[in-house]
Amino acid sequence: MDKKTKIAVMMAASLASTSAFSAEKKIKSFSDIELGLETINYSEKLNNLAGYGQLKQDINVYNITTRNSAYVAINDEYGLYLDGFASLAPSVQTETWSLGEFGDIQQNDFKINHNELAFRLSYKWTEQHRIISGFRLSSLSFIRSHFEFEQPGADEFNAQLAADGMDPFVLPNGDISDRYKSNVAISEIQDELIALFGYRYEPNELPNRGDWTWYTGIEAGIPIYSITQNTTIQGETLNEFFGGYSLIGKLGLRYQLFDNLGLLATFTSYYKYRDVVTEDKGNGNSVSVPEVNFYNNAFTLGLRWSY
Repeated sequence: MDKKTKIAVMMAASLASTSAFSAEKKIKSFSDIELGLETINYSEKLNNLAGYGQLKQDINVYNITTRNSAYVAINDEYGLYLDGFASLAPSVQTETWSLGEFGDIQQNDFKINHNELAFRLSYKWTEQHRIISGFRLSSLSFIRSHFEFEQPGADEFNAQLAADGMDPFVLPNGDISDRYKSNVAISEIQDELIALFGYRYEPNELPNRGDWTWYTGIEAGIPIYSITQNTTIQGETLNEFFGGYSLIGKLGLRYQLFDNLGLLATFTSYYKYRDVVTEDKGNGNSVSVPEVNFYNNAFTLGLRWSY
């Protein structure tokens, strides 16, 4: 073999090695699909209901949930995350309302759905650290039904209202003969556009077959604009800008079953706060929905397909 041939062979081997190394280290795109259980804690409160104390409720609901996500690699530094989740087969729980010194005054059935879709741009700051920003479209809705008075609180509250010359506390029923029960259903839906900023740490983005890997991340969100509709507020839509905030934490574990297929286990904790939303109708009249604290904790299992 002459000198020129040797040089050509060495260059070809070097290029092939470099190409193989680049292909091996190339950041992959992937899609995740997961199914699991979510626990939703939902609480509302009005700090002072017409001078009679704080009106509040607090309830836990358990739903089946699906969590889907995809990562599209633009290059070794930038990529797009597309995420979505939804509540499935929401359970029905009993909700109890209390008012100041009167204690429990009402109970009813309650079920809730939480659905979101997120679009985020990811920048790989260092080998294990990513900075993420984008927005979420969020929809939170609930239905309340089968209302009943809780005693003795409801009667004691109505006795105080009568002594003060006020209209009585009634269930959301219009006029029925039995004032202690109502089968009317009330619903509310809040849709939000949320700006978010986050961070993700993943020690090993490119696991080999048989590897166990993990990641963690956190995001903070501000609702740029929200729309709230409640069936107790006839013909009205409440609009709000920057009325709250949200925080999301996630911890994931992955086992690389094959070169392009992994098993996933993920825990996600989501907190959302909404301030009281009030709209002035003029002439001293206004409509409002109360302050809300919302927690959604979910554990899911699923698959990751890399490509």
